[in-house]
Amino acid sequence: MAFTMRMSARRCPVGFGGMGHGQNDEEEEPVEPPPAGNGVLVVTTHCEYPSIPNGAAHDGFAVMVQVKAPSQAAGSTPLDLVAVLDVSGSMAGPKLEEVKRGMGFVVDSLGPRDRLCVVALSDDARRVVRLTRMSGDGKAAARRAV
Repeated sequence: MAFTMRMSARRCPVGFGGMGHGQNDEEEEPVEPPPAGNGVLVVTTHCEYPSIPNGAAHDGFAVMVQVKAPSQAAGSTPLDLVAVLDVSGSMAGPKLEEVKRGMGFVVDSLGPRDRLCVVALSDDARRVVRLTRMSGDGKAAARRAV
C-alpha cells in the first residue's frame, strides 16, 4: 500500500511544545524554509499479513513503514522527525529492547541538518527529547534519552 501526502510548513504541536506539559523550557531551534521541490512525501507500508478477516483476533503483528522525502536538485532536504515510542507495560522485555535498537538505527541514520523529537507513550504522552538537531551532541543526547 502506498499513499502520498503534501508537505506543510505548519509546526507540529508535539515537537514544538504544544502538548501542555510545560516541557519546552528552551527555545526551539529555527525551522529551515520548506523544500522547493515537488513537495510530495511518499509513505509505503508493508504488513506481515496481506489481509486480516473482519472480526479476527491478533495479539499483534509487524508493520514496516517506509517514508521517502521529496527529491531536491541541490543536496538533501533536512528532515524533522517525531518518533512516538510505546513504552507501556506491554512493551517490557524484548519488545522494548527492539524499540531501543530501532531508535539507535534512526539516530545513527540522521544527518547534522536533521532534527529529531522523541515522545514516550504509555498512559500519557511525554516528550523526552525536544526537536533537536542531530549534531554529535544532539545524537548523544537522543541515545541517552532512548
